[in-house]
Amino acid sequence: HEKHEADKLEMAEKLMKEKVGYVSYIFSYPYGQFSGIKKKVLEQMEIPLAVTIQKDIATSNSDVYAIPRIIVNGNWSGQQLLSHLY
Repeated sequence: HEKHEADKLEMAEKLMKEKVGYVSYIFSYPYGQFSGIKKKVLEQMEIPLAVTIQKDIATSNSDVYAIPRIIVNGNWSGQQLLSHLY
């Protein structure tokens, strides 16, 4: 299973390089779903950071392969955004 995950991530990296000319150093798990296998593969590929859709605030103690984030509605005011952070 680890080989399969590595192959998928390497293909995505190759396509990104071909289509946009560079590879991102931040990975966003599809649908926010991740596993220990995916985290291990990203670490082996030396991708330094991966984000999930776990609702939380990232801190210096956050796992760099499971950085939480929030989904922001494009119509929110600054005050509405702040209300979702705390």
